[in-house]
Amino acid sequence: MCGGGDGGAAESRQMEIDRQNRIKAGIAAVNDAFRGFDDNFYAKQKNTYSQWARPQVARQYNQALDQLRYGMARTGLGASSAGAKAKADLTYELGVQNQNVEQQAREYEQRSRQNVEMARSDLIGQAVSTTDPTAAANSALSRATATSAGPAYTPVGALFQAASPIVVNNMRLQQFNPNLGMNMGWNNNKKDDSGKVVS
Repeated sequence: MCGGGDGGAAESRQMEIDRQNRIKAGIAAVNDAFRGFDDNFYAKQKNTYSQWARPQVARQYNQALDQLRYGMARTGLGASSAGAKAKADLTYELGVQNQNVEQQAREYEQRSRQNVEMARSDLIGQAVSTTDPTAAANSALSRATATSAGPAYTPVGALFQAASPIVVNNMRLQQFNPNLGMNMGWNNNKKDDSGKVVS
């Protein structure tokens, strides 16, 4: 008699054991496919973005500096205090933009971690529900390959607007009219509430 007279209980137990073994095999296949996603992988994701973005920031900075120098020389502001402040502000902005690059790099690193973990968890769920270790292994290899590419980068936008011809022209106007109301950040001759000029 099937089940040796135990009403099929032994067979049911064996089927459950086999099912659990298939689930374990599927989970192991998923974890094996995602083994390479370690701290070194995520650090590489961060560094790759930095290496991609920093040259763009440097190129825009050099272009802005050349533009600022040309504009100041053309308007006779090259040796002025306003010109010196403009260069200093541009250098400060370079530091800010480089910090932004590093912040964005950390965000890409974190996003990579989240994407990998979501993919791994999803595949483990599939391995449990389908109990097909072969399918789990194939899906895991496919998802791991796709995920290893990392997130798409957002292009670096236009930076260093302070070096635009408009700003250089405003600096020239300010030289002749220190009381000119400007919102560009170049007015060194500010007044306090009493009307006294302060630096």
